[in-house]
Amino acid sequence: MYMNNPKHIKSIIDDFITSHHWEEQILIESIPSIWESSIGDKVSSIATFQRFENGIIYIKVPLAPWRNELILRRQDYIQLINDKLGKPIVNDIIFR
Repeated sequence: MYMNNPKHIKSIIDDFITSHHWEEQILIESIPSIWESSIGDKVSSIATFQRFENGIIYIKVPLAPWRNELILRRQDYIQLINDKLGKPIVNDIIFR
């Protein structure tokens, strides 16, 4: 069957995602990779993403000096991640 107005596959997928209200969930699923790319390879090997729940990112940091440094930069990381997401989804980061 021939269509008069063919649509790009990206447009079809975007329409599907929007119709199912999955936009925010897709953004949430990208948070671990955004965290790792935001802090760099060395730090991401020490500060590992655990989970995202109710606007809070939980990060495991076994070394106290690193944990203290990351706590000092918490607001910078929140801002950076939200900027990359394009909306304020992350409210806090807890380092344990």
